[in-house]
Amino acid sequence: MSKRTLLIIDDEKPLVEMLRKFFTAEGYEVLAAHDGEDGLRKAEENNPHLILLDINMPKGGGIDFYSHICGSDLKSRYPVLVMTGRSNMEGLFKDLNADGFIAKPFKMEELIHKVSEILEKRHGMAVDPAAIKINVSGTRHKILVAEDDTKVLDGIVTLFLNQGYTMSAVKTGVEVIPKALADMPDVILMKVPLPDLPGDIVAFKLRQTAGTKHIPIILYIPRSNRLAYAVTEQICRKIGIREAVESDEPLALLKECEFALKKA
Repeated sequence: MSKRTLLIIDDEKPLVEMLRKFFTAEGYEVLAAHDGEDGLRKAEENNPHLILLDINMPKGGGIDFYSHICGSDLKSRYPVLVMTGRSNMEGLFKDLNADGFIAKPFKMEELIHKVSEILEKRHGMAVDPAAIKINVSGTRHKILVAEDDTKVLDGIVTLFLNQGYTMSAVKTGVEVIPKALADMPDVILMKVPLPDLPGDIVAFKLRQTAGTKHIPIILYIPRSNRLAYAVTEQICRKIGIREAVESDEPLALLKECEFALKKA
């Protein structure tokens, strides 16, 4: 049997890299594009067995891409599995005859099942999802994430879920303490520039709250938002936590969490 070819079209580079490594190890040929234009070119050049397609991308989003690969009968020339954080779009892509839909964040088991199902249906390629081994750390540590950007949040949650963590999330600073008291996470991962209360102020309040003062806190600042956070540095020193991570890349935050858990 010829090698199965996947084309992943998604501008979340850490997610694409994670999927590329996983499926390559399982014997797939994996191609990647980070925008719709490049994705269209690679689809036409390589005729993939399956396209994993994100919706929100620069230079031609997923809907524009999908319209280009459909014929006059509105059927795609390639099998397509849509991946998006916009779960309300599932009905639209069913109407457009997409082969499958998966909402972000997702677990690899779910993605593998859908990929296997589509390959068997469209190409007669029998793949047993149960035979595919997913390497996770085996941990069931609980992580609470405070992040207001849905796309960034989806990337963080997807990576952590597939490393065996249990995840919960909020999008504002005022939600953090009630959620932490309810869930009692092992680590709180919090963006500094949140839309209401800054993450560093929330961290200070967490340290003053009896039920949360012992929980490790990791603050982070997106690279696109690198301002002078002198106050943040002072608060970090005052409450005894490491300086804010200057990245919102999921892999960098995962490493910080692993470090914090080893010290805990």
